[in-house]
Amino acid sequence: MKDAIFKRLFGHPKVVKHLIRHMLQEDVERIDLSTLEKLDSELIGDALVRRYPDMVWTARTRDGTGTVVFPIEFQGRGDRLMALRTTIYAHLAVQQLLERAPPSLRPESIEVWPPLVVYHGPGDWKDPTALDELFPRGIPRDFSVMFRGSGGSGSGTALELVESTLIVYQGLSLEGILDALRTLRRIAEETDADLDRILAESTGAWLVLMEAITEEQNREATTMAQVVTEYQRSLEEFGMERQRRGRAEGRAEVLCSQAGRRFGSEAGERLAELLGTPPDAGRLSVAEAAVLECSTAEELLRRVRGSSEA
Repeated sequence: MKDAIFKRLFGHPKVVKHLIRHMLQEDVERIDLSTLEKLDSELIGDALVRRYPDMVWTARTRDGTGTVVFPIEFQGRGDRLMALRTTIYAHLAVQQLLERAPPSLRPESIEVWPPLVVYHGPGDWKDPTALDELFPRGIPRDFSVMFRGSGGSGSGTALELVESTLIVYQGLSLEGILDALRTLRRIAEETDADLDRILAESTGAWLVLMEAITEEQNREATTMAQVVTEYQRSLEEFGMERQRRGRAEGRAEVLCSQAGRRFGSEAGERLAELLGTPPDAGRLSVAEAAVLECSTAEELLRRVRGSSEA
């Protein structure tokens, strides 16, 4: 009941403006409080888990270059995990903001103020108010990236496995794929039968998608040694040209599928039309980067379309 009353009170922009002025003090002059807007209270994470923060407000900066996010929570009792909850809510709010905003809104223009928890329970608040307090041994704020060529020489079988898998999946060179498959076979044989089976299943399925081997060949290949053999046989039987063509079509199919998942099925279909059959090599290369870098379907299609007009 108390939460509902607080939500009603702080649902008024005038009240929130007063609160923000207190929070920001002299820094408030750079915020255009006339642009104050309340975000949807239902936030959905990548795992389709619904989360309901009490209130998230946004406002533009006076110079028009930034967006400021103000999360507010109302709490009637202590919660040891509150620092984690408010951090999750704030991050999901930013994700929602980016997904629904125009392409001109970039992450670097967003500023998130520390969430404000309005505590209306008995006594003083005694639980951690920062992630560093909650997780004194450390909590990840950055991430590591492994990509083809990032491991360097003598970096161990774990990096070899990742790098070789990427070479197969990116399919940039037929000879490179063969070398990578041989490396995966060696790693599997040096490890155990389970890893051998897993690598054979995943790489075999990908080679089928690329039309580098047939479904029948893949069914016969239950180890990496057999995958290598089937890939070599395919090269010898059907020739290098067919493999190049099949690889390009496989890459195009995967890219269109990625575009469809990110921007909707229509975006995937329009990208397929732009790439053509067989796929245009120049547009295909541009699309592989654009499908990850672009924020909207329009930006993706514009970049791919412009690659052949430049």
